[in-house]
Amino acid sequence: MGLDIIELPFSEAGKGYEFDDKGKNYTILETKANAYRGSHTHPYDQYTFLLRGKARYILMEDEVKEFWLKKGEIFVSKAGIPHILLPEKETITLEWWDGPFEETKLEGIFEDVMEDRVG
Repeated sequence: MGLDIIELPFSEAGKGYEFDDKGKNYTILETKANAYRGSHTHPYDQYTFLLRGKARYILMEDEVKEFWLKKGEIFVSKAGIPHILLPEKETITLEWWDGPFEETKLEGIFEDVMEDRVG
């Protein structure tokens, strides 16, 4: 018994690793300060657990909402809600979904906060 942990392809935002367990996808993401992750939606709820650093999510629901992650707490981004992660310090997060990882990339929503950041 064990996990088959795979390193994700290169990203200017930082390193990433993933594994699957019982039909769910999990990622461990090391993200640089002033980078971004996301600008997409998922068909399943996404859970983010901040292990280290300082970061916020911006979500586009009926209006723009901002949530600062708190170390040791789980943040939930509901299925179908556009979101982006913006680290202010180097961060390490554990993320998982209520199903396999699937994303729909978005354009025209978060460009203002992505400016001067790498993703």
